[in-house]
Amino acid sequence: APARFEAGTPAIVQAIGLGAEIDYINDIGMDRIQHDYEVELANYLRTRLNDVKGVTIDRMDESSSCAFVSEAVHPSDLGIFLNVEGVAKYELGITAVNHSVQPWVTVTQLG
Repeated sequence: APARFEAGTPAIVQAIGLGAEIDYINDIGMDRIQHDYEVELANYLRTRLNDVKGVTIDRMDESSSCAFVSEAVHPSDLGIFLNVEGVAKYELGITAVNHSVQPWVTVTQLG
């Protein structure tokens, strides 16, 4: 650790690298990156859910929202399990209560 009045070495290389990363992202376009990531996550979710016995996908729309039912596990238990297992690190939101998704269910005619 630096002594009392020593600033240490500035993070020059990191600052230059950050600038290059920002330029790269701006060239590709943030909308494209976000859309591609959402499509990748949706495809992964669909593939993995289709592999699980007793799980039925009710609906999966263009916004990557997915409604599914598990015959073996109560929705609240499944939501807790998925969150504990780290699903949130992939930025997937798990909602396992009916009242909070009821407007979506009504609009998508699942109810």
